[in-house]
Amino acid sequence: MPVYRGTVYERIFRVQDSDGVPIDITGWTFRADVRETVEGVAILDELTTALGNFEVIEATAGRFKFTLKTSNTTALVAGKKYLFDFLRTDGGDPVYVIGGNFKAANPITRND
Repeated sequence: MPVYRGTVYERIFRVQDSDGVPIDITGWTFRADVRETVEGVAILDELTTALGNFEVIEATAGRFKFTLKTSNTTALVAGKKYLFDFLRTDGGDPVYVIGGNFKAANPITRND
């Protein structure tokens, strides 16, 4: 599913161990960089807990909500693929929680 330009995108994730048991994420904070390529130096967008892009919603069940705000999606180029990963940033060794890519698209239905 694409991320539509100029819209809000939200998704709930669950952190679990290799046996599928939820990990308690109490106190966790996150950061994600959005880039066009892995080797790319330019960060197209930086997403953080402090900026409201991540919210722990059920810590003991390992659940957190990730949000791309309108301000994050407006500058995306339709048809372009973007890369990301989620990094735990609250201390200790770096823990990458998830990574992947998404494709940006122009919305078809408009609210005008």
